[in-house]
Amino acid sequence: MLDQGVITPWLDYIPDSKEWSRQRRPDDFASVGPTLADDVGNFLLCTLLLGNVLVNSTLAILFEDLTSGPIAVVASTLGIVIFGEIIPQAICSRHGLAVGARTILLTYIFMVITFPLSFPISKILDLILGEELGTVYNREKLRELVTMTKDYNELAADEVNIITGALELTKKTVGDIMTKIEDVYMVDINAVLDFETMSTIVKTGYTRIPVYEEERPNIVALLNVKDLAFVDPDDKTPLKIVCKFYNHPMLFAFEDSKLDAMLQEFKQGHSHLAIVQRVNTEGEGDPFYETVGLVTLEDIIEEIIQSEIVDETDTVIDNRNKRCLDKNKRDFSYFNQPDAFHKPTISSQLALAAYQFLSTTVEPFREDFISKHVLQRLIRQDIAINHVYTENSNNFIYVRGKVADYFVLLLQGKVEVEAGKENMLFEGGPFMYFGIQALTNASSRSLPKHPSLSSISSTDTAAYNRPAHYVPDFSVKATMNLQYLKITRAQYIAARRATMVERHPRSPAAAGNNTLTDDTFAKEWKRAHSHESPVTVHASQEHDLNKSFEVSPLGEGSEREFTSDTDTIDLKLDSYSNEIPLTHDQSKNSSENTKQETTERSTLL
Repeated sequence: MLDQGVITPWLDYIPDSKEWSRQRRPDDFASVGPTLADDVGNFLLCTLLLGNVLVNSTLAILFEDLTSGPIAVVASTLGIVIFGEIIPQAICSRHGLAVGARTILLTYIFMVITFPLSFPISKILDLILGEELGTVYNREKLRELVTMTKDYNELAADEVNIITGALELTKKTVGDIMTKIEDVYMVDINAVLDFETMSTIVKTGYTRIPVYEEERPNIVALLNVKDLAFVDPDDKTPLKIVCKFYNHPMLFAFEDSKLDAMLQEFKQGHSHLAIVQRVNTEGEGDPFYETVGLVTLEDIIEEIIQSEIVDETDTVIDNRNKRCLDKNKRDFSYFNQPDAFHKPTISSQLALAAYQFLSTTVEPFREDFISKHVLQRLIRQDIAINHVYTENSNNFIYVRGKVADYFVLLLQGKVEVEAGKENMLFEGGPFMYFGIQALTNASSRSLPKHPSLSSISSTDTAAYNRPAHYVPDFSVKATMNLQYLKITRAQYIAARRATMVERHPRSPAAAGNNTLTDDTFAKEWKRAHSHESPVTVHASQEHDLNKSFEVSPLGEGSEREFTSDTDTIDLKLDSYSNEIPLTHDQSKNSSENTKQETTERSTLL
């Protein structure tokens, strides 16, 4: 048992098993380790074999003295086979390292006793045989070893597949795993990147798409789906321009290239898709390169792991077998809806500037009438308009004599204003506003001056159904591309009503609750839009309509009114204070303040 316990781990030694033994049985390995060194291998072998022969010879002589003839032969043979071979090998094949660690002291004693004979013999063996190589496995034997022992080792099924797949990588060629050219999704170089083409590209689920010219085998470029990030389908950009701009490098490979070499090529980072070619020598002409398919890095990884990789964008599980993935197809026409999904937006800086201007300069939007939180919500709604100027088209924002129920604040661009019976022309720019009386008339007729919860709820629908009574005596026409805010009377009333609810909560706990204010604003906004209708005015009412024109440059915070019988421009409307519902404190002496301000700020044009 001594020789089996020590020599078994030494004969089975390879670097990996040595490291495994060190990690699993560190104490036993620390004891046996010095005897497993390469420079004492043959010395240990000679020592143990000399000891084994000595024990066997001594046992035979002992039985010869105790018995005679055939009985001694049979008894010594059975003793050596059973106690010297069968039992030691059965135990040491499973616990060789533990047995060797516990008999290491006896091993050192035998090494000292047999040193004069075993050491010279070991040196001769070292010179003749060289270094001990241990057990060596080629690819086939290693694959069979892993496959046969998968039920007994700690390897999972996926790990076994990865090991066997990696061992077979040098045997397979690109032609074995490529996607044939007739199964490849391609795009014509002359295609236009409109909504239909781009949605088709996205639906395929491929990241890299070959681009061909005239014939499919003539691949001239590669399109990456990420290249479409800055392409607007409405621009209908030619695909040729996008391919020329990015100019992705194309990688070519021969059909008989090995997968390990192809993997190294992909690892260089030039491209993860290669065009597979072969030399066509058929016919009488010169040989030429023929495109036969495509291979990707994913194809090689799938061969290594022996499984298909399916991500969230895949529509086909296997390109070669054309197994489709049972997945709900996306309908990208959802993003091609008119206007509702292409709402213009303004930048956060411009929105902040508009908020500051309205809350400090335009009286109906001051904090006395609309709270800061509600005004911020109002500006974030769909009230921004992007007007594209084109000649020979309707570029009017306001038309003289036509009823208007909305307020406009210019943000960018310029307009031409025609006002008065003299048709005087003015040029307007950013942060000029028009149609303020459309809001003030609406609010004065639709909202109570001293609101309460009962008065707010009593005007739920009536406030939005009253017709507008504002007809401008001026026209506003765009002279270039414009961006402006357009707030209708119904939208303004919704903001006012949300402010009233915010300032008159039903319970003290609801005071200052922005979430409740947001919910109220959302309900009022929805109610305002559900009751909006085209503005109609009866002929009998037209002579009672206010005829005014408001122009206020940035920072002045005032209005200009053109009357039909004078050339004087009053910078403050006489009826302004009466039309805006005032708070209790502000209503005191309002008429005197209005007359005083009108006198101080009147001027001639």
